Amino acid sequence: MLTSGRATNRPDKSDEVEMKFIEDVENFIKEKDIVQCLIADRNYDKIKNLRSEIDKVKGVEVKNQHISLTNINAPREGTIYYDIAKKDTCKGVAVTECCKDLNIELKNVIAIGDSFNDIPMFKVVGHSVVMGNASDKVKKYADEIVDTNDNFGAAKFFEKLVAMQ
Repeated sequence: MLTSGRATNRPDKSDEVEMKFIEDVENFIKEKDIVQCLIADRNYDKIKNLRSEIDKVKGVEVKNQHISLTNINAPREGTIYYDIAKKDTCKGVAVTECCKDLNIELKNVIAIGDSFNDIPMFKVVGHSVVMGNASDKVKKYADEIVDTNDNFGAAKFFEKLVAMQ
C-alpha cells in the first residue's frame, strides 16, 4: 500500500498551489476518482522504493518518471518523481476526445512533447513535434524535431509556424 505522497490542486488563481501530505495514496486515488497523480520528492531512494508499491495499485500505471529512475547514468538531482494515472488514460485519448468535442480532424492537429507519455498523442495527431532534449526512443515518433526546452525549441517552432501564415 502506498503510504506517502502529496496531493496538489490549483485553485482559481494559477499562481497559488495547495499541497498537502497524503497518508494513504492508494485510498486517496480510489476515493477521489483521481485521473492523474504526481508523486515527488528530492530524495531519490524514497521515490525509487515506491515503484513496487505503485505497481500493486490496481488500475493505475506509471505514465512518466524522472530519467534517473530508468537510466543509472542520469544525474539524481532536482525533484525525483513518478507521474501515475489510470491505465485507460493517456494524452492520445485526451486529444482524440477534445478533437471530437470541438469537431477538429486529428490530421489537422500538431502535438509537441518530449517524453514517453507523449507517444500516444504523437500516434494520433497529424504532425508530431518532438523536443531536441527527448530520448531517442521518443524521437522515433517525430515528424519534426526542434531545439531543446532550454533553447526555447517550442517557441522557435511556433515562431516558424506563425511566419508561414
